[in-house]
Amino acid sequence: MEIQVNDLLTVETEVPLLEIHRFHFVWKFNQHGIMKLEGILNPNAPGLGEELFDSTIKIKNGEKNQTIFAGCLTDMQAVAFGNVKKVFLEITTGSWKLDGRKRSQSFQRVENTYEDIVRESIEAGGGRVICTAGRETTIEKPIIRYQETEWEFAKRLASCLGAYIIADVETGAPNLWLGIRKGEEIPAFSEEEYQVHIRKEEKASEKQAAYEVQSREYYQLGDTTSFWGESVIISEVRGAYEHGELMFTYRLSRQTASQKIYREPFTVIELLGTVQEVKGEQVKIAFDIDGGISTGDYFYEWLPETGNGVYAMPEKGAKLFVTFADTDKRGGFASRCLPMEAGREAIYQNRQLVTGEGNTMTLHREQVSLFGEQKHRFVLTDSAINLQTSRKLKIQSGDKIRLKGKEIMVKTPDIIKMVQG
Repeated sequence: MEIQVNDLLTVETEVPLLEIHRFHFVWKFNQHGIMKLEGILNPNAPGLGEELFDSTIKIKNGEKNQTIFAGCLTDMQAVAFGNVKKVFLEITTGSWKLDGRKRSQSFQRVENTYEDIVRESIEAGGGRVICTAGRETTIEKPIIRYQETEWEFAKRLASCLGAYIIADVETGAPNLWLGIRKGEEIPAFSEEEYQVHIRKEEKASEKQAAYEVQSREYYQLGDTTSFWGESVIISEVRGAYEHGELMFTYRLSRQTASQKIYREPFTVIELLGTVQEVKGEQVKIAFDIDGGISTGDYFYEWLPETGNGVYAMPEKGAKLFVTFADTDKRGGFASRCLPMEAGREAIYQNRQLVTGEGNTMTLHREQVSLFGEQKHRFVLTDSAINLQTSRKLKIQSGDKIRLKGKEIMVKTPDIIKMVQG
């Protein structure tokens, strides 16, 4: 349904609106575009239903066949004044669909570029991306997406490049730019009336100045111009329609690199995985967050908690933890191998060494034990020593052998020979 707002503006929507009184929107770097719209419902239309949520709403300039803002209906409230029903709508760019589900995933093909990683993530979330940054920059080290939405992850990766992400405002679909969109060179704004905003970003070395100007002409993020002799870029667009007039406010800034974003709050992350291959003192891992499927050929250093005094390399098929202790979760190392005994609870204080032949040494809180191919065992606890074997047991000494205890029991199904020499 198309509603005529004025001689130039139209609104495409499934919401049964009779009139549109006012709307305003904000569109800027690293944020979803949001519009608030106020109007009157058609009294002859059926009631508002939940099926309207997520429907696309577009504001268009019919004269230029230009979409000014498009998004999805994300909130709706209706208030009755006698026979008139006033409605308040919130419309958010389709990029919000990339900001709902938190997921974890590893990207271990270090030859891939940032564009490859962001594109894979966004397309898996049902969106599309246009990349003006990260096309040729390889990731060099594995990247871990840990409990982040596609939007959060893309924004963090863009910041690694000193870039931004920009929500699409023309389609209403979950699309975005990685990097500044390549805008047009637009005419200079009047320098007679403007506002200056000066701020200093956290960790930035110098202050940044931005100018705010107004115009009836519609421009987009990424468009460039000059202002007071400086080359500037449109970094924020605000539009407001009221009393039959549509006015735009633009923030003009020098193009600067974004501050690096880290996943907050900062925590040490341990990811469980399975050893796929061992090379020297390095291991290749298939992480459980990837369904146990290898996502690259990167080898992590094996740095066990016990230090490098006495340790053995994990073998193929072993389960272990990879620790990521740095702020950007890029410097991972394999640190802790889990017992492979089925059904045994993994406890931090327990240690276990299993050889390829099936021999096992365990150092647990309650006991120390040695198992040989499941046929021979030696178990030492605080209260007893248990020794079992399916073969001959021989105790031999060059001097004396002394057994002392409240009770000594020797049991065998065949014969016992005890000889004193």
